[in-house]
Amino acid sequence: MGSECPAVPRNLRGVYESPRGRRTPPARTFDAATIGAPWPQSIGAHCTCQALGRGRPRAGPAPLAVEYDPHVDAIACATAYGGAEHLARALGLFHATLPVWDLERAERFWHELLGIERHPMPSYAPNSVVFLDLGNTMIHLARYGDDVPRPDPRSTHVAIEVDALDEAIAEVKRRGLTVLRESLRRPDGALSFYFVDTEGNRIELIQRAAQR
Repeated sequence: MGSECPAVPRNLRGVYESPRGRRTPPARTFDAATIGAPWPQSIGAHCTCQALGRGRPRAGPAPLAVEYDPHVDAIACATAYGGAEHLARALGLFHATLPVWDLERAERFWHELLGIERHPMPSYAPNSVVFLDLGNTMIHLARYGDDVPRPDPRSTHVAIEVDALDEAIAEVKRRGLTVLRESLRRPDGALSFYFVDTEGNRIELIQRAAQR
């Protein structure tokens, strides 16, 4: 058996069987795209998928039976063995979105406070969403109308790492923005500071001990 799973008609549903003969119902219906993905060797055991037709398949004979080896079909093997393996892994935070009501004001604020520029990636809605470049991630400024209530700054926040916290704090205070918590030393030695930005979002600025 190769490292690729044969395509399964879209209207076929898998039933999986462990080496002990225990039949485990699938968590979902699988199409050719999801059932054909390669899988790491870490499963360490064979599992069998017997695809049972639900009505007539669009193409090919039914029923269809396929035997899988440890290299293939993440969904089948993870279902049969209790989901011990992750089907996908997080690679990092792609972006965080801040709601804004004045897009130009918000973009100008972040540029003047921390020197943040627009990300070179083009926005999918340039008149209402601006992508800001934070190096290894992005902040999306998304404009809303007055019919959308302002965020409650107690409920959530975005933390941005800076290289000169004292200067940033001084600028926040100079602008008259609401300070939620003065500079606080964390157990790891980092300093953090909380305030409310021009759009009502709770923001944490943090500087690690190694950067001071």
